[in-house]
Amino acid sequence: MTSNTLKEAEPVPAGSEVERRIREVLAAETHSVALSNKLFTPDGLFSLLARTEEERRVVSKSQLFREALARVSELMRQEVDALERKTEQDETGSIVNHVPPSVPSGDV
Repeated sequence: MTSNTLKEAEPVPAGSEVERRIREVLAAETHSVALSNKLFTPDGLFSLLARTEEERRVVSKSQLFREALARVSELMRQEVDALERKTEQDETGSIVNHVPPSVPSGDV
């Protein structure tokens, strides 16, 4: 027996509409976690393309899915690079963290 939730009652958009929305999100989102959540969570856009395990296998081999994974990886690398630029090591090996002066060092 299934419950009558709004999620179940909502019509599933046609595949091309979901794919268009995925491409829009790929172009607009600039944070890896947000992008990953919008695309790959149980409520994400890719879940609308694949309801069964077999459908998920097919979708996971698609070019669009590979593009989405590559974009998430690219954003993650950019975020890591930005963090590394903010955190440098001086000659003694101690980490110099560029914390705004308004934040007491004990509260970081």
